[in-house]
Amino acid sequence: KSKAPQTSEAPSTNLDKLEEILAQTRENNQKCLETLAKLQTTNELNQRKYALSLTIAFAILAILTVIGVIFGVSLRNSAKASDIKYKQETYESALQSQSILQDENDKNRAGADAAFEVYQKIEQGLYEDAVEQFLEIRNKLTHPAETALLEARIDEIRWKLAENAYHDGVMLYNSQNYEQARDAFVKSQAYKEFTAYSPRLNFYLAMSYYLVGDFEGARNTFSKLNPSDLTPDMDALARYYRAYAAAKTNNESEAYEYFDQFLKKYRYHKFADDATKQRAKYESARKQ
Repeated sequence: KSKAPQTSEAPSTNLDKLEEILAQTRENNQKCLETLAKLQTTNELNQRKYALSLTIAFAILAILTVIGVIFGVSLRNSAKASDIKYKQETYESALQSQSILQDENDKNRAGADAAFEVYQKIEQGLYEDAVEQFLEIRNKLTHPAETALLEARIDEIRWKLAENAYHDGVMLYNSQNYEQARDAFVKSQAYKEFTAYSPRLNFYLAMSYYLVGDFEGARNTFSKLNPSDLTPDMDALARYYRAYAAAKTNNESEAYEYFDQFLKKYRYHKFADDATKQRAKYESARKQ
């Protein structure tokens, strides 16, 4: 009889504990649900971030791909442009070289034709024309050996023409054709200015100038003479007529000097009396 109350209190206690456990279980379940909800939310956010990152990555990849394509195309275009420019420059250089070669060929041909024309005149005996034409085309000759040969031939001709003109001048002078003699002597000097007979040529030229009335030309030409290169007769006449040429060009002091020199060296010359009178005249003028 004394154990009956203990039996009636035990179920109530167990029930409370059970309810307490159920309450805790529900609380735990709620927390689990909340945690799951948070995890789900976090997962969704992560998925969205991943999707966004993936989208951004694809976009970046696409942009890089486009840039790469554009850069590659640009490089190809640049390479093509460089290749085209190189080919164009090569072509232009080839054209320029061809033009230069063509010009050189034309110059060589023109020079050869000009030289051939000179040789033709030489073969025809047209020596004066050959010399004149050679002087005109000298700068057109391009072949060194051909130019040297032609120059040597022309030089021989010029010596011969100068000598012939000199002898013609002497004959014309002796026949008193002084103007033609003067021209012949000038022509001889044009072919060769300095020769073995230059002193005699200058003497005859000076006398020709004087005898045609060109006293200044005579005076200048007489001044080129060296007495040691002349015969005594030529030297005497050169001094005498040089004094007269100076007088006729109003160079009185020079006239007196050369009349005086003439008399000192040739006091017994046939012109000595006249030279004495002329010297006295210019001596009086000098004293006044």
